Amino acid sequence: MNFVSRPFSVPARRHRPVRRALAIVLVIMCLGPLVLTGCTRSDEPPSLPPTGVYEHDAASENSQAEPAPIDGTAGALTRSLREAGWFCAQVRANADGRALWCRIGHRDEADGVYPQVAQFLLDRDDRLA
Repeated sequence: MNFVSRPFSVPARRHRPVRRALAIVLVIMCLGPLVLTGCTRSDEPPSLPPTGVYEHDAASENSQAEPAPIDGTAGALTRSLREAGWFCAQVRANADGRALWCRIGHRDEADGVYPQVAQFLLDRDDRLA
């Protein structure tokens, strides 16, 4: 028998968790301060919109939801949806146009409800915008 003196060695598998933990700690130490500085508040106030953006006459805004019109373009757009069981309303109107909103809920086998929504914008001449 040939006995060769070998230095004591530990299999590499035992060092892997230690190396992995050391690498994670080093990454956190290096990237941690960079991540934290991205979450600090700016000393400057947010920028204001350009001068004149809000300087215009009121557009006779009405943000109260009303039943969707049944005539004109609005009626033509929503008629087939309402016949299919959708709920439709005029959700906003002003001198420049109006917004229509329609919604229906679909149920699946597990009795979950999945909403489907349709939105339409009409201009002041009752055209689809």
